[in-house]
Amino acid sequence: MYHIEEDPDYFQGSLRLVYKILFRFYVQYRVARARSMILQWENLPPNPKTLSNLGTLPVRYQKTLTGEHFLIYDSPDGDDSVNVDRVVVLSIQRNLKLLALSDCCFLDRTFKV
Repeated sequence: MYHIEEDPDYFQGSLRLVYKILFRFYVQYRVARARSMILQWENLPPNPKTLSNLGTLPVRYQKTLTGEHFLIYDSPDGDDSVNVDRVVVLSIQRNLKLLALSDCCFLDRTFKV
């Protein structure tokens, strides 16, 4: 009696078919991802060259993609002059709570302008 499950060519053919299907989905995913990234890059404003060009952060950069507040603090400029000591704090509440529970934290001046 012949059993299809025991035929090695059946398994090899099935694996090839599964591979082709998975590869096709992977390629479609990568193409869609690349297109979405290009659209995001095209809609980005230019990087500011000076502090005076920075101004206030647009609303779309003050929240995460899920709608959580991301801009925790932005020191006021006061007048129209450039505030060299500007402080911007970016985080979500959950991360601030984790930081508050920590025994120690380390800071640096990553965004020195």
